[in-house]
Amino acid sequence: MDQTAVLEALRVQQAGRNAEAQAMCRAVLAREADNGEAFYVLGLAVQAMGRADEAGEYYRRATELQPTLAEAWCNLGIVRRAQKRAEEALACFETAISVRGNVAELYNNFGLMLYDVGRCAESITALEHALRLRPDFPEALNNLATTFQKVGRATEAVECYRKAARLQPDSPVVFSNLGNVLIKSGRVDEALACYDRSLTLRPDHAEVLNNAGIALKESGRLDDAMACFERARAIKPEYATAHSSRLYTIHFHPAFSSRMILDEHRQWNARHAHGLTKNSLPHPNDRSPDRRLRIGYVSPDFRDHVVARFMLPLLAHHDHANFEIFSYTDVARPDEMTARLRRHTDTWRQTLGMSDDQLARLIREDQIDILVDLTMHMGSNRLLTFARKPAPVQVTYLAYCSTTGLEAIDYRLTDPYLDPNPEKNGDCYTERSIYLPVSYWCYADPGVAPPVGPLVAAGAGRITFGCLNNFAKVSAPTIQVWSRVLHAVPDSRLVVHSGLGGHRKLFCDRMAALGIDAARIEFAGIMRAPQYFEEYRRIDIALDPFPYVGGTTTLDALWMGVPVVSLAGETAVSRAGLSILSNLGLAEFVTRGADDYVKKAAELAGDLTRLSELRRILRERLQHSPLMDAPRFARDIEGAYREMWKRASRINWKNDI
Repeated sequence: MDQTAVLEALRVQQAGRNAEAQAMCRAVLAREADNGEAFYVLGLAVQAMGRADEAGEYYRRATELQPTLAEAWCNLGIVRRAQKRAEEALACFETAISVRGNVAELYNNFGLMLYDVGRCAESITALEHALRLRPDFPEALNNLATTFQKVGRATEAVECYRKAARLQPDSPVVFSNLGNVLIKSGRVDEALACYDRSLTLRPDHAEVLNNAGIALKESGRLDDAMACFERARAIKPEYATAHSSRLYTIHFHPAFSSRMILDEHRQWNARHAHGLTKNSLPHPNDRSPDRRLRIGYVSPDFRDHVVARFMLPLLAHHDHANFEIFSYTDVARPDEMTARLRRHTDTWRQTLGMSDDQLARLIREDQIDILVDLTMHMGSNRLLTFARKPAPVQVTYLAYCSTTGLEAIDYRLTDPYLDPNPEKNGDCYTERSIYLPVSYWCYADPGVAPPVGPLVAAGAGRITFGCLNNFAKVSAPTIQVWSRVLHAVPDSRLVVHSGLGGHRKLFCDRMAALGIDAARIEFAGIMRAPQYFEEYRRIDIALDPFPYVGGTTTLDALWMGVPVVSLAGETAVSRAGLSILSNLGLAEFVTRGADDYVKKAAELAGDLTRLSELRRILRERLQHSPLMDAPRFARDIEGAYREMWKRASRINWKNDI
């Protein structure tokens, strides 16, 4: 073997002269076709030239010729990871470790791959071993912190990120990741400072701009958030995630009409999805209209999450004789809710680490008849999977009641309250609206809520209003109206849900400018579910924000005996309160304008007898309402699916339906 020539090629490659190194390796291989190390160095050269797939084939050939070449196994694993070939990548890293042993870099790569496929406990073990071998290994610290964050060990994640930042003070990635864990902990200002530091180090990092935009949205700074998303898109026009972040955010913004929202969503489709949809393939599914249908649900949130809370009663009451249920989920940290959902699913697919194309191919292989998106443009969505049209009928539901903008998604579910004017739906949605006859939601006993407590005002001598919605929903018009409510009800208090940060002071300053003393305002921070429900026990009346009103929070408030005053607007996301309260026989609490909102809140606050009675009966009333009739709701959903399928069975599946 001509080792001297291979070593010289390696030296040339490491000096950055990749084309020259490639030529030298090919010369060696022309003489010695079985030189594994020459294939390895050739792989290094072409990978550095941006030809990763080709490099993977050279690394593979190197491992065949020289199975003990750990470096080739490691690099092949890196390529397979980039190709989303997770099991092959894991096998490569395992082999590299078996032939080389205790090398920190190998354990770091192995831990990172284990994280990708959701094996977080094993990932932590591998990464901790890497750090025992090399305590000053910033990449391993960063990866360990990311894994700690994924499994909910936020304090340890912050500690690891801070250690990594001390070792790599010029690393934009470390500061970005630290910002990500801080925002999840409700520490908005600290998170934004980390994003600013990351962007100072790397101004063109579109992903960090997107995350900074999300943090700004969470603090109610919607215009600043959208500016970040636009900067990210300008830097990286193909970055669909930042575009999706903007689309979700505009639903919170009072300046956007339903028509403007639709136009922006169509732009997303044209930019990111149309080409994929145009090239989609026909479907071989049996078109029989009355046969058992395969339904596929796609969500990253089949865990302790609001989407899972609403899906559980549906999955638990599906008619499995007529519907075969598949779930496709990217859950990295399965929990008890994951297990409960899985028990009601015929086929469970863990899709973490799959590309959108790989997931689409899996769905097509499963011959799903109706594929249901549960995320829309929220985080970790799979809209680019749906864009490939892997199922003949595609539907969006639950995430929030709006449009995806995708020509590949045929239907959206709604109800008569969310969309009371069917003839106008074409001005709001790209999908055809299918109406559930009663309710868009089916609520379930949350299980962790305490008993309903006594009316706060009865003991305190004053009314406590509250809003435990995401602070992003607290728009400028909402602040105006809330200030009027507090003026109309002297000595009343307002509890607002918000993470830590300067936006709290900004909120108080705005209220002060409207004549409301900051002493009348309290903040409830980031809480776990039991504490969240307990917070309702110190609220007499819930005030819905707008234009994006509460859905889950409205139902939770009612479960805790707290009536909700809501303002119904133009968009479906502004009419959730109308739908929920109407189904509970409490449409009187739905208002049609600011004056009506203030009047209704003040009238309710002045009637302690009515409030006490509502406190006593609301939970039972909710339990006996259509909002908690899971068997009926499941039949309504299944009726909608059957209607879609019968319509699809009569037409050309290659075209829109």
